[in-house]
This record gives sequence, structure tokens and C-alpha cells, in this order.
Amino acid sequence: MSGLRSLLYRDTFPRLAADLREQPGKWLSRLVFLLGPWASFWMVEILNENDVFSDLYAWQVLMNLIWYYIWFVVCRLALGRRRRAAALAAAERIFALLDQPEETADLPGAQALTDVKGEVEARHVSFGYLPGRTVLHDLSLKAEPGQTIAIVGHTGAGKTTIINLLMRFYDVDSGEIRVDGKELHQLTRSSLRRAYAMVLQDTWVFRGTIFENIAYGKEGATREEVIAAAKAARIHDYIMQLPDGYDTIISEDGGNISKGQKQLLTIARAMLYDTQMLILDEATSNVDTNTEQKVQKAMQELMRGKTSFVIAHRLSTIQNADKILVMEHGDVMEQGTHAELMAQKGVYYKLYASQFE
Repeated sequence: MSGLRSLLYRDTFPRLAADLREQPGKWLSRLVFLLGPWASFWMVEILNENDVFSDLYAWQVLMNLIWYYIWFVVCRLALGRRRRAAALAAAERIFALLDQPEETADLPGAQALTDVKGEVEARHVSFGYLPGRTVLHDLSLKAEPGQTIAIVGHTGAGKTTIINLLMRFYDVDSGEIRVDGKELHQLTRSSLRRAYAMVLQDTWVFRGTIFENIAYGKEGATREEVIAAAKAARIHDYIMQLPDGYDTIISEDGGNISKGQKQLLTIARAMLYDTQMLILDEATSNVDTNTEQKVQKAMQELMRGKTSFVIAHRLSTIQNADKILVMEHGDVMEQGTHAELMAQKGVYYKLYASQFE
């Protein structure tokens, strides 16, 4: 019994005291809710006994207190109803996510993608996230090994949808996509996704050392390999200026380093991964102009000799692309090199010119 009592004092009461300190309003409202009616009757009874008020006035006071109590209870119920509605809405979203169908299993006999060359071809691909609502219409493109394909267009034009289909996060509604001559359904999803390295707009780092964050791109990476990747990404000098160098701890979400440095770290990670195909999705959109130049040089090093798909809003960053696809409402309006598209003075020309207005 003494052990139970000590546990009660050690655990329960400190938690109640902390809750009272943090949310005094909640406990005060509970106290009023419980004692309000009794206090009202008690007050009126005392006033009557001392002949302070007439019986009529006393009952008026009592009725006012009762109406106030009713109003208080209604307000509390309304607040509780709003909270329950918010909780139900959140629960519906959670269950909607849980009810989403899992990815279909790989086809029997699907092969692992090995010895990747980087030839990617889409043939008359159409796709919609919802039945009857096509967002990508009759897309055809071919990327030879080592080529850079840039995809540009306004928000909602279908740029990210192309990336989702290349990685087979979704299956096409019609047409087909091939990698090294093999249709995507003939390949295992895991091997297809391992064939790509990605650098995204929203950089991801985790709490750990800089070495661990870069080495995440390759299992069993040595310190020499990590340093070589950091040098290629042009972030080695910055790392060496830190008190603990590669052993410097990065906080959760990289709050103690700049956006540009986080972007360079993710580029170093992709360099260490060393695949033949790359996806760069708005990789320079979160950095200032000076940092963008460093990131651009690092990305050029990263893309050398690899098949790269680049999504960019800053068109100045993709002038050297082998092919530029200009997307609008799910259609490829134009495609060609920067010089060819500028000479046409069409959609791309207007997009490019608008960035200097």
C-alpha cells in the first residue's frame, strides 16, 4: 500500500500540478461547471435568511445565475462539438489514407534493372489521377543515354506528373514507358527506383553528423568516398570550416545550416549514390542567386554523362539542356533546344522573356 501511495504522489499529483500550471483556464471552467449551481442556491439562501433582498428579487438573482449557468454549459457543449467535428474530419483523412489501395505487385517474371545505360522513352503516354480527368495527353519523348531533358511550364502543367510516371509511382492509362528498351511493367519497381538519384526542391536531412547525412546515399560508404562527393558538390570547404568538420551534428531538418548548404549536401549524397539516371525537381528554387551559382556548378558535375530529367522554373538554369519540353495543361506544346525554341518565339520564348520583365 505504501508503494502504491508513493507512486501516486510521485507520478499523478506532479502531472496534475503541471497541467494546472499550463492550463489554468481549463481547470477553472471545470470548477465553475461543477460548483456553479450549488454556489447559486447557497448565495440566494444566505441573502434570504438575512433579509437582504425580497423573495422576488432573490428569485430574479437566482434565475439570472441559472441562465448564466445554462449559457455556460451550452458554450462548453458547442466547443466540444467543434472539437469533435475537427477530430472526426482528421480521422476521416487518416482512414482515407489507410484505405488507399497498395501498389500492385510486380508482374510474375519481372526482371531487376541492371547495367543501366539510361535510355528512356515514352510512347503516346496519357494519364489521369482520377478516372475521366486526364492530366497528361499523348506524351512522347526519348532521352538518349547521357542526355539532359528539361521540363518547363506553369504550375499544374504536368511536369511533376511525368516524374511520377518515370518512377512508376503511378501506372500510365495508355501508352508505355521504356528504360533501356524494357517496358516498366517488365521491371521490378524497387530496381527501377534504385536506378534514379533524386535532388528535390524540399531538401531532406536528418539529425546526425554531416558524414552520416552524405553517406546515407550509399550503404557502407567510406570517409574517402564521402569527402570526394563533398568536394565534387563544392561543399567540402564549408564543412572543413565547421568546428567538428564532417562530425558536425546537423539538427532535425537542418535548422543550423542554410538552405543552400542543405541543397549542396543532398547533391553530394546523390553524387555518392552514383546512378546513371537523375531527377532534379526545382533543385535551385529555394536558394539565392549567389548560392544558385554554386549549386548549378555542383549539378553540372552531378549530371555529367548521366541521363537527367530537370524540372525548373528559372529557365536560365536549363539553357544547356539537350532537349526542353514545354508543358501546358498536360500537353507538350514545344520541344527542342534553347536556341531552337527561342527562334520559334512561341510559348517558351514568352516564358523566358517574362522572367526578365
